[in-house]
Amino acid sequence: MKKKRERLTDEVEAAILRRAVGYQVHEVTLTSDPETGECNKPAKVVKKEVAPNVQAALVWLKTFRPEIWAKAAAGEGADEAAELYKALDSAAGGDDD
Repeated sequence: MKKKRERLTDEVEAAILRRAVGYQVHEVTLTSDPETGECNKPAKVVKKEVAPNVQAALVWLKTFRPEIWAKAAAGEGADEAAELYKALDSAAGGDDD
């Protein structure tokens, strides 16, 4: 049970990191023969970008850089964390306020 929990934790950690930095996905559209209903071949493959997610990045940073991000949550070191948060938001396509 312990090994399974560790493996699942590793998978969750990898998923959070993947969402934090963004990734690419290939979307395949299939065509089917109208008479038989069988799929002949892929009609098209489109590569899509999944944008970085600021919330996932914050979870990652609070977990692996608590010396900076935990302080910011407590109101200490807020300037440094605010600057990093703005950079993350900007990189993810957020508004420039």
